[in-house]
Amino acid sequence: MPEPASNKKMNLSLIWVPIGIAIGLVVVLLLVIYFQNIYPEAPLNDFDQMEVTDGFHQIRITSGQHWNLSYEQDHDREFTGIVRFISMDHETNFPIISFDILITSGDYSSPDLVTTSVANHHFTWMNLGKTSPQGTINLLHTVPMNQAIEDKLAAIKNGDTITIQGWDILKIDGYNKSGDYIGYWTDEGCNTTLVTDVTIQ
Repeated sequence: MPEPASNKKMNLSLIWVPIGIAIGLVVVLLLVIYFQNIYPEAPLNDFDQMEVTDGFHQIRITSGQHWNLSYEQDHDREFTGIVRFISMDHETNFPIISFDILITSGDYSSPDLVTTSVANHHFTWMNLGKTSPQGTINLLHTVPMNQAIEDKLAAIKNGDTITIQGWDILKIDGYNKSGDYIGYWTDEGCNTTLVTDVTIQ
């Protein structure tokens, strides 16, 4: 006796359910692999894995990537103010840089007086008042000296009043695990900082 047409349609629809699930799982897996390739160690999972030599002038991680750091002549810095932006950094070639943090004081801390924006590791601001704003504004690219410092940085939220202490970095030269030069990181009006202490008030 031939199978009714309605049963055939039902059987076909039952076949598409597991096929759809399988396709969905493959897409999710491909997306995970894709993003792991873009951001394999950005930032590091554990900053205590850094092998530091020459007084933080050289840093190496377990993958074999390594960096040479040079510092500003007057490198001791302290930044205190209100956070108006914080974002985890994602630089495959420089995973030792963990966060972008915009720290403001005075008029720069007030959205009613100054608007701020951060994109692609650069910041802009616009004065809304009738006089020049008073205070400070600094975008920090943070290099935590260890995982304890990274944990403190990760606890910072927009609106927090914080103090970050550290050394201003002039330039970071990067090398892959084979020892090939892959480029450098340097600031354009910002502050790349080896962070030695963090206080959230």
